[in-house]
Amino acid sequence: METTKVTNNNDKTEQSRIDEFKIDYDIVSIGVVESIFNRKNGTPRQSGICPQSKGIIRIHKKLFNNPSHPLIGIEKFSYLWIIFYFHENRNKRRFIAKVHPPRLDGATCGVFASRAPHRPNPFGLTIVKLDRVEDGCLYVSGLDMIDKTPVIDIKPYIVKYDYPYDDSIIISNPFNSNNEQNENQKDFEPEKPMIPEQKTEKLGWIDGEIVNEIQVDFTVRSLQQLSCFHPYSFHGDNFSQCDHCFRLFHDENEAKKAIINLLQADPRSVYRRKKCIDRLYYFTIDSIHITAWFDIESDMVEVIKIKPWNPTKTTEQQQQQ
Repeated sequence: METTKVTNNNDKTEQSRIDEFKIDYDIVSIGVVESIFNRKNGTPRQSGICPQSKGIIRIHKKLFNNPSHPLIGIEKFSYLWIIFYFHENRNKRRFIAKVHPPRLDGATCGVFASRAPHRPNPFGLTIVKLDRVEDGCLYVSGLDMIDKTPVIDIKPYIVKYDYPYDDSIIISNPFNSNNEQNENQKDFEPEKPMIPEQKTEKLGWIDGEIVNEIQVDFTVRSLQQLSCFHPYSFHGDNFSQCDHCFRLFHDENEAKKAIINLLQADPRSVYRRKKCIDRLYYFTIDSIHITAWFDIESDMVEVIKIKPWNPTKTTEQQQQQ
């Protein structure tokens, strides 16, 4: 009974803190993400880690009479800022001051010095590459959001305004490294050099100084299993979908590159790295389910099994059990 009273008092205190600083503004979801990442496991913690991570941002048709209208002109930009909602954040401790970024391997830092999802307001900010615009949808890549993530806002990435600059050192714009410029890119060329990267080199959760990248290997069997997957176009005019159809990947090579990029960055939590050393690691991307094993002694991870992943069938099986 005493425990219950303490818990109730804590809940009331927490609620009073929320009420004191609550802003009564209406926020709506303007769209939803269709991503190759179906669950938290395996999803990159930052955008750009896996350039092969495809996704679609679908603007809600019921919110806009014509979902194509709010996207007019957006095709002129190569990258976009996405503000989204961490809809699967189950952490009830809303006001956490210190967090444990996985890259720090157990060390802490302030929540506002990190990109942790457990924030006072569970909103995320990420940058994605815009591949194309079609029928009120944005086809993007390099994203770090799971499937069905609510999108709060979309803004164009503008080099001229979105890069902080310093007159002392000139650093080229990595987003224009291919030296291909269209009229829109010329309009947004940086006027001053970017702040040098050295100013953040001691932040281990950014540069990965504490947790090293690891080697990724595939068993012969897993490569054979991956070779069974194919895009929808494999079936020609017959649009029937099979278990081995990719949803967003174009081919098995793109899927393999995505798996390598994701595992190289070690997507495991600190708890899994320290407490679940000998356990297999499972995650899903697109329509495939991956089983991997981490060898901590040699900084290596081996993909040992790849099979189809069907969320509908998974739900049915869980209900039957």
